[in-house]
Amino acid sequence: MKNIVWISIVINLFLLTTQIIGLENKDIPWFIYRKSIYYIDTKPNYTAKDADSICQDKSMIFQIYTIDIADLMEYVDGIYGHVPSFWTYHNSYYGLRMGSGNEKSCYRINKMNNAVIKTDCDEKMGLLCKRAYTGATLYFVNGTRHDIDECSVARYCNPHSTAYDHVIKLCLVHYFKFDVDNRRNKTMCLDEDFL
Repeated sequence: MKNIVWISIVINLFLLTTQIIGLENKDIPWFIYRKSIYYIDTKPNYTAKDADSICQDKSMIFQIYTIDIADLMEYVDGIYGHVPSFWTYHNSYYGLRMGSGNEKSCYRINKMNNAVIKTDCDEKMGLLCKRAYTGATLYFVNGTRHDIDECSVARYCNPHSTAYDHVIKLCLVHYFKFDVDNRRNKTMCLDEDFL
């Protein structure tokens, strides 16, 4: 009988820990997936224009291609739970791809059929912004630093991983910002003070 009680306690502690870790991950608005960094807000608070403006303000103005939607939405589900739809930057881009008459329409990324769907531009939903990166600088707890290439960023800078918490203090992800005047290197910080 005592064994059953202890087994029950251990299982409940495991489930509680799993749920707490899951809640912490859902609170992090950044994730890294396939050599890009994403900003996400799952709350249905944004119109298409709001999402476009927020993504521009964050310099996260890369298109999310329809070919990537199924895998991307599965990854998002694994971290944030089920979110049916998102606005993204320049969602009218999808209308341009679909032919004349659709250029001024708004399109949302839809989980149900892993595609984009023409939608009322004023409908409120979450947003998802994307930005490619070129590498990162790791700052270690012992005071040293190391530059890494874009292939290593997902491994060392994933904000949803705790694998390197006791080794890496800060990860600065580098990306290029395109200006009218010039192209210059910028960084986006993924430490907890930035989030």
